[in-house]
Amino acid sequence: MSEPNNVVGEGGQPARVILRGSLRETMKAPPTVYRTVGGQDFFDALVDRFYDAVERDPLLRPMYPRDLRGSRERLAGFLAQYWGGPPRYSEKRGHPRLRMRHLPFAIGPAERDAWMEHMTASLDAATLADGTGRPLPAEIRAAMFDHFDNAATHLINQPDATPVDEGPPAPAVLSVDDIKARMADGRRRLAEHDIPARDVEQRLAWKEARGVDTTVERRGLE
Repeated sequence: MSEPNNVVGEGGQPARVILRGSLRETMKAPPTVYRTVGGQDFFDALVDRFYDAVERDPLLRPMYPRDLRGSRERLAGFLAQYWGGPPRYSEKRGHPRLRMRHLPFAIGPAERDAWMEHMTASLDAATLADGTGRPLPAEIRAAMFDHFDNAATHLINQPDATPVDEGPPAPAVLSVDDIKARMADGRRRLAEHDIPARDVEQRLAWKEARGVDTTVERRGLE
């Protein structure tokens, strides 16, 4: 990374700071979700709440090792990298290969829904990791929910499960502007079908008509 070029001007006063190279580009880039939510601490807390619930789940707990510390560290690292943090996960483990790594476990709709139930509860309890206790911005919460929903469905590997595509792409850095653009696109598609964005029941019915499992979202409405 290039460092600023500090030049002393007339009278011994510092001249303007000139940013060069990657540092200048970094300063101009929109904030990533990782930075917006408070960095690694946010993902550590999100994953800890999730695994605290998994510890008590009779369906999911047998899939995990007795000591969950490694599982917690790996998931928190993966999520931090996916949402724009340092690539420490890939440096240690290479490509995520989520579907391949989960093939040894029997994952059907019931396991998928249990996983989503605990992760959604953790996401609903999340606040920004900046010491203010402010809630997670709605557009980021929605984007994370969609990511978890798609990833959990992608990992279903039972014969009677709904066929899935090759799954989500490798981790990519998403900025807050990217998230807002995706949310705007979703609202546009709803508008094309005359579905008000705030009409939750109609929106869920529309997703179900397209084959999307909305079980967890409906549980949140109960």
